[in-house]
Amino acid sequence: MKKIHFRHNLRVALLVAFILGLVSTSLAGWQAASAAVLTHSSVVEYSMVTGASGAGNMAISFYGATASATSVSVNLINTAGGLLNGGATVNTGSLNVTGTGCTAFFPAATGVTASAPSWSTPTLTFTTTSLSATTQYCAIISATGGFIATNPSAAGVYSVQITAGSISQIVGVDVIASDTYSVTGTIAPTFTMSFPGSDSFTGNLSSTAVTSTTGVTVTINTNAATGWFLWAADSQQGLYSTQQLKQIPSVAAGSNANMASLVGSEKYALGVTSATSGAATTAYADAGGTTGGGLTSAATGFNEIATGTVPYANDYVVVKELADISATTPPATDYSDTVTLVGAGSF
Repeated sequence: MKKIHFRHNLRVALLVAFILGLVSTSLAGWQAASAAVLTHSSVVEYSMVTGASGAGNMAISFYGATASATSVSVNLINTAGGLLNGGATVNTGSLNVTGTGCTAFFPAATGVTASAPSWSTPTLTFTTTSLSATTQYCAIISATGGFIATNPSAAGVYSVQITAGSISQIVGVDVIASDTYSVTGTIAPTFTMSFPGSDSFTGNLSSTAVTSTTGVTVTINTNAATGWFLWAADSQQGLYSTQQLKQIPSVAAGSNANMASLVGSEKYALGVTSATSGAATTAYADAGGTTGGGLTSAATGFNEIATGTVPYANDYVVVKELADISATTPPATDYSDTVTLVGAGSF
């Protein structure tokens, strides 16, 4: 009896083990099923206004298309919340689909090569070259005279379905009252002028040749539409020595003098040798370093010595003084003068 009982238990155990083995093998090979969907899917509307008829474009992007698929569709009414169900209108004329420009929205994507776009309410379909399941793609959809569908009149979130081959994804599109904002700014009128505070003659004044100063460079910056003006005045209308109580007087104000013809006499003048974009006025043009004009005092008025005609950055105007003396002009180390320069933009 003990031996028979042992065999019975053994058979049961083997049967249970066999059944468990089958179950275990079956479970090991079982996997949950799941539907494939497009990833990285996006729809971008731009240049559109809620309720505006026939305006705007749509950029789409997707990843994970059916391998070797050659068809892509965009459904505007797939669900109750679709664009067309929201009251959007459709423009069915001259549809366009291109991969050019869509990487501005989706830099990591590849623009599709699209042809033969067609519209059959509520879906736009276009053919492409063979798609890869591991590439992100993008495209821009438009139509002559506007996009295939305008926005609904009411702001809100609407759905659009993208299908690439047999794989789809529904994306949300947020329709807002306006996709633009205004930017305002002001540019003030500007005029700046700068120059060194001193100038010196290049050597001792001479009774046999015209002597000139090194010159001061006046730097003018302005955004004035018609350029700038530069005026000058002379505090004492000549070089003056306090030691000798002696003046070397200016030539006549407002007229150009040839200082080379005045060598041996006591005369003083101001000349403008150059201007980057402007020019010296006739009375103060320093031709060859020997011509210039006299100045009135600031109390009497200013003389226009140079002018520019266009807006300019770093307009350089070089102003010099010229002097002649006679053989009997008293010696001194303090012959000096003060010249006042003022400028303005021509707005």
